This record gives sequence, structure tokens and C-alpha cells, in this order.
Amino acid sequence: MDIKETLSQPEEASELIMDKPAAVEEEEVAAGSAIDLSRYVPSYITLIANKWARNASALYIREFGIGIVDWRLMSLLAIEPWIQASRVDEVVGMDKGAVSRSLRGLEKSGLVMTRRNVVDPRRREMALTPAGREMHDKIARIALARESVLLSGFSEEERDVLLGFMVRMRRNLSELQDADYELIGSAGGD
Repeated sequence: MDIKETLSQPEEASELIMDKPAAVEEEEVAAGSAIDLSRYVPSYITLIANKWARNASALYIREFGIGIVDWRLMSLLAIEPWIQASRVDEVVGMDKGAVSRSLRGLEKSGLVMTRRNVVDPRRREMALTPAGREMHDKIARIALARESVLLSGFSEEERDVLLGFMVRMRRNLSELQDADYELIGSAGGD
């Protein structure tokens, strides 16, 4: 099956989200207010992200003593050492409070070190310690192997298309907040 065939067969994907009795589905469609979760992209994204994060967190806690929030921070610090919490929010969408809690634990464990910013000493910058880098590298191998399992059955071309779609959706997120206000107003919200 080539990529055009795969993309044109959403019925395969819809089986994964909801297997509802036909009578319930017809009632909901007639009511006009129910969202068909088998065709609602945010439902798939949320389901996959939640299960992925929950399973990864359990694995990383069990094997390495760190959770998914810690891993996200460590993976970014491996790419961009000596960054501030605001940069973490920009790149991986973690709020400053979660970054701060994670940072405290990772610093206490000797996996991350901090220093004051030379321009603004009120701000702290963070980077992996050598022990943190070593742990990062171990977990990265597992994370990449897990990704391979998740994407098994996808051709290289399909992976590229999927990533392209996800990049476009991420770009669209910046427009979503402004659109939310307009949508609430047009839906009759107060």
C-alpha cells in the first residue's frame, strides 16, 4: 500500500478509537452535537501522547528513577546546554513550575547543574552534568527504540509525511489561541 492509499483509508484508523454500537452513533449524529472521535484528530493526538508519556514515565522511573518530565528536560539540555526555563517552555511546552520542580530533583540527584546568568543574575541557566549526560544517552537509546516500535509498519516516506503534518499542526497552534476567542464568541459563549 502506498502513501496515498494509506491516507485515503481513515476507516482503518477509526477502528482504533471507538467501537460504538450503531444505534448510539446514529442517535449522536442525529443530535448534531457529538464529536465523532474516530474522525477527531485531537482525540488521536491526546490518546497517543497520554499513553506514550504514561508508559515511558513508568519505565524511566522503574529503570532510572526519573519521570517523563525529567526526561523531557534532560533531552532538551542534551541539545541546548545552559538554557533558561523560559526556553524549555518554548521548545517542549513545559511550564516554568514543572521545569523548576524537575530541575530541583535532577540537581539534587547530580544529573543537572545550574549557574547564574551573567547578564541577569536573577536568572538561572541549566545543563547536564557528566552523570546526567551518561543517563541521557542510556535513556535516549530506549526512547528511540520505543519510537521504532510505535512507527513500525510505516515506510520512510510515510514517516516524513507524518512529521510534516505534525510540524504544520505545531505551527497552527500559535494561531489557535487567537482563534479560540473568536470561536467562543461565535458559539454563543459568555
